[in-house]
Amino acid sequence: MLSTGPSGPGAIYRLDLHTGSIVPWSWIDAGPEVHAMQRGFDEAAAPRAGKIGLGDIEIDEAGTSLFVVTLADRLIYRLSLPDGRVLCAFANGAARE
Repeated sequence: MLSTGPSGPGAIYRLDLHTGSIVPWSWIDAGPEVHAMQRGFDEAAAPRAGKIGLGDIEIDEAGTSLFVVTLADRLIYRLSLPDGRVLCAFANGAARE
């Protein structure tokens, strides 16, 4: 069993309001899936904690872009709404700290 959704740690999903199903919407390289869910401490995954996956996700006020940060490269990605195309990526404000 994966610790993330079926499309891996870089997947962004959407809820289809007509069917109620959750479907993959977009994907960004956010690092590899390195461990399965298990009880207790996962020694293989521990060094990668906080370095794989997605961080904050926000939609702009106009509702035309979604912004998401990846923990793997710590860049902010701007995606087009509604299609999920990656428009650009840029460093966050604390990148040099």
